[in-house]
Amino acid sequence: MVQLYRSRGITKEDAITVATTLSKYKDFWIEHMMLTELGMFPVDAEDSAVASGLAMFVSFMIFGSVPLLSYLLLILLIKDLPVSGAFAGTVCTSLLTLFILGVVKSKVVNQNPIKGGLYMLLQGALSGAASFY
Repeated sequence: MVQLYRSRGITKEDAITVATTLSKYKDFWIEHMMLTELGMFPVDAEDSAVASGLAMFVSFMIFGSVPLLSYLLLILLIKDLPVSGAFAGTVCTSLLTLFILGVVKSKVVNQNPIKGGLYMLLQGALSGAASFY
């Protein structure tokens, strides 16, 4: 932490003093290190497991329905579309949705949105390919 303080313009002596003083308060020190070094917000102990589970359920329902809905829409809107064309369209919309989900997730946790979107896209594509074959 001293190096981090130094990189922000604090003198070495003051950085040592600040780090020494703050490290006496364990809970605060851990939260401070998580936020300052890692950019992670500490988990709130008051968060409800039910609320987290409900948010996860809704997210799965919304994002999990994208492939099915895109397939149905393609079949209904384009009458002469072969099944392989509908499948290709479904794959494209699913990959786009994964990228968007990764971008949103990255913005929430203060990370690079493009990197997060590509990471989510890659994970989803590999998972989908593994389950398909």
